[in-house]
Amino acid sequence: MPQPRLAHPQPTSIAHPPPQADGALPPSHSLPLAPPTPAPSPRPTSPEPSSPLLGASASFLSTFPHLPARQQRAFLTSLVPLLSSDHLRHLSTLITPLLQRDFLRDLPIELALHVLRFVDDPRTLARASQVSRTWRALLSDEHMWREMCRRHGFDSHLSTADVLRIRHQEFLRQQGGFTSMCSFSGPSGSDYIHSPRPMPALTPPLPPQAHPFSYRRHFVLSFLTDANWRRGGRLLITHPPSPSSPPPMAGADLAPLGAVPGIPLLPQPHLFHGQPGHPHAHVHPAQQAPQTTENVVTSLAMDDDYIVVGLANCRVHVYNARSGALFRTLVGHESGVWCLGLASATPKDDFIVGGAYRAPGLAVERDSQEAWNEEQRRNMADPCGASRGWGNAGPVVVSGGCDRDVRVWDVESGECKHVLAGHSSTIRCLKLLHDRPIAVTGSRDGTLRVWDVERGESMHILAGHQHSVRCLEVWGNLVVSGSYDCTARLWNVDTGECLQIYRGHFHQIYAIAFDGVRVVTGSLDSTVRVWQARNADSVQMLTGHTSLVGQLQLTSTHLATGGSDGRVMLYSLPSLTPLHRLLAHDNSVTCLQIDHRFLVSGGNDGRVKLYDLKTGTLVRELTEPCEAIWRVSFGRERCVVLCKRDGRTVMEVLNFRPEEEELNW
Repeated sequence: MPQPRLAHPQPTSIAHPPPQADGALPPSHSLPLAPPTPAPSPRPTSPEPSSPLLGASASFLSTFPHLPARQQRAFLTSLVPLLSSDHLRHLSTLITPLLQRDFLRDLPIELALHVLRFVDDPRTLARASQVSRTWRALLSDEHMWREMCRRHGFDSHLSTADVLRIRHQEFLRQQGGFTSMCSFSGPSGSDYIHSPRPMPALTPPLPPQAHPFSYRRHFVLSFLTDANWRRGGRLLITHPPSPSSPPPMAGADLAPLGAVPGIPLLPQPHLFHGQPGHPHAHVHPAQQAPQTTENVVTSLAMDDDYIVVGLANCRVHVYNARSGALFRTLVGHESGVWCLGLASATPKDDFIVGGAYRAPGLAVERDSQEAWNEEQRRNMADPCGASRGWGNAGPVVVSGGCDRDVRVWDVESGECKHVLAGHSSTIRCLKLLHDRPIAVTGSRDGTLRVWDVERGESMHILAGHQHSVRCLEVWGNLVVSGSYDCTARLWNVDTGECLQIYRGHFHQIYAIAFDGVRVVTGSLDSTVRVWQARNADSVQMLTGHTSLVGQLQLTSTHLATGGSDGRVMLYSLPSLTPLHRLLAHDNSVTCLQIDHRFLVSGGNDGRVKLYDLKTGTLVRELTEPCEAIWRVSFGRERCVVLCKRDGRTVMEVLNFRPEEEELNW
């Protein structure tokens, strides 16, 4: 019976020799030496050449493109129900890549950047930078991050050093010191960007050795720092530790605020291990300071490098702002120090590039908000008590007090450069001008004096007040003073002329603020009065406090007031519309500071509170409750609290700067 044919084809790679006529086996050399090798399996995507379907499908494929679009869609619609799941998955792998399209890659570079500028959520931009090299290169554009800084208000976080670096880069660009090139990260912009137009020169970076300023890094730093202010931070150092409890560890983390508002933050019992090269890597242990009954804090000034504290025991302590360690003690005053100012180091080369001083006069309306903000930034006094230097290579401290002398100190060497005599009574207030070696002091003798602290000379005596000068503020080349004679005065520092006299209070003036347009005073009569600087007759009276108003601060957008009744009030400018009325403390408000993000207040109830400036809600308490708060001052990355704890004067430095590795995203 004949054998049935096999359904599968026989291998064709082995040739079988024909049988011998006598039935003998073929010779041994003709036998195969290895098993037969099967033919390679056909690939799924390649049809069999001999398949009868190929001819029909080839004919249909050639006809399909010529069919009307309606018939094409009808055919595909009828074909889909006939396909199995495997067929559909196979088609999906083929169709999906064809439908995917990188729209940013296909757009001209200018349009791609314009599209990205509509995204203002930094988390979205961070995720987008991980999509592809093209997107990451686009999201490295400095112009876009500069706009992001402006939208989120981080342009106000620029330090003096940052501003000088930006101006230095612009100066070098104008001098032709850069080659026009794209600021995108990666080997080169052309490797990742495909555009019908050539790559534009977006923001040429400085050479690596010049450490160029980056708006992208600045935004990331500011964003993470703000987040730490709300829920993070660490206690960098305490001077001296409280005797009734173990000393807090230098660098200990602050406990995050829980669901209940108002929970104080306590130092955790573990050390912060600084990373090599990090500005906080070397943290010095807390240092014991001699304690006397006169260790009352009277004044505080700080910048990015130093914290300067004036005490009623005749001493001025200087601390390293980055580590919190005691750097130097300035000894020379014969009586208590009541006021001081800090002039930050500004090398002459940077000062010249940054732009020399120009006297602005009274502020006028500007053509743009940006121009107005720039003028305010250049002339407004720093609430932290520091001023931009005048080309001084090292930081300079100017102090005054009960011995009636003004002393000028070189911080690096500790040397007293000048002792300026002239006042006949206690020096009660002191301010330094930006970009000029000029200090203005107010005294209980009823006069103000203008000093050249670089040469150690008196420039002008500003006489006119009939009683003690309690407070003063500067703006450009102008100074306003408040006195116990119930008046405020506006002076020109260069000429010594009294420009305006503001009358209206019927009790002593204890606080004053000035922004070049308006003069604001706080008085023992529990009112706040707002004058137009050019017109002493134009005045508005703000009520709401029930006791002495001793704390004032002006920014370009807000006015904050604090009183002995424990209340803090916030107004919007220029309308002076009340925004928030906060019952912040159970006792007097001893210190108050605001920026565009937060309001920080300290009181005699021993608490330091952080409020959201927009909503007026309490965010957290920054320290463990103590007996009293002397002074509080904060910058963008740290907060300094001087308080009385267990009968001792204590300084706590809180740090909110993120770790260096967090900035690399």
